[in-house]
Amino acid sequence: MGLTQKKMTKNLDNDYLNQSNDHHPLFLFLHMPKCAGTTFRVHIENNFSPDEILPLYTNIDKRFRDRNFVKEYVTSLPEDRKKNLKLVYGHEVHYGLHEWLGRQGRYFTFLRHPLPRTISWYNYRRQKNWLDKEIIQKFIDKGITPDLNKWLENSPWVWNEMSGYFADFGYCQRKDHYSEQELKQLLDIFFFIGMTETFDEDALFMYSLLGVKTHFFKPQNISKKFFNPEETDAVKPLVLAKNKYDMKIFEEANLRHNKITSASKYRQTVLRMRLRRAVSPVLKRFNKIIGG
Repeated sequence: MGLTQKKMTKNLDNDYLNQSNDHHPLFLFLHMPKCAGTTFRVHIENNFSPDEILPLYTNIDKRFRDRNFVKEYVTSLPEDRKKNLKLVYGHEVHYGLHEWLGRQGRYFTFLRHPLPRTISWYNYRRQKNWLDKEIIQKFIDKGITPDLNKWLENSPWVWNEMSGYFADFGYCQRKDHYSEQELKQLLDIFFFIGMTETFDEDALFMYSLLGVKTHFFKPQNISKKFFNPEETDAVKPLVLAKNKYDMKIFEEANLRHNKITSASKYRQTVLRMRLRRAVSPVLKRFNKIIGG
């Protein structure tokens, strides 16, 4: 499959991230909802040519959620298209895509603590006029605006959504309980798991590996804040009760993440990319003056 996070954790300071170690690897970004993935997506789409990337989102084609359709879709791509691909990305990145494309794969994603992630979902749903009105219609009919606890109690789709997302796209099986070994096997699939809580550093790290050099953008898709942060302690027990498996995944992934980010290779890469991002606007203005 290529380099996994386990191997990367062990070898990060030994230049294991040199892309020449893995001949022309294909990166695959699983865009977990409400984990800052839209910002990453914007950087992808503004730093690569269309023939180098393959987006998989249901707003492009609803059939991308179907595993068999995606397999048929990507295997039917012209061989030159498969060979030139640098990155597959989207909400519907099924595990196994690298094999269907005949490539070495490096899967990566971003996760988020279930509490702020659930709050972010609540803010987003309210901003979008709920979207899931069938779930909360009984409140709407009474002229009531559901608070986060009421919304969460009536929105089972958001319970353990991260673990469910992995299961839906073939990274693990959907179960009522995951053993430590099963959790380990799931996380071992990923070359890198970044955290929304440290998104700026983790994104810069991945931008470096992907070859993003010139176009940098501010955070995207930030929802209006409807939830009062002072109420966080009041909603925390219910959120954690509804996200026990997500919490286990987050905690284990965070432990691995901390090992990676403490390595000097990671810190040096982030620092170099911060400098690149800082000088990028200056270089653009200079080139514009020279070109004009």
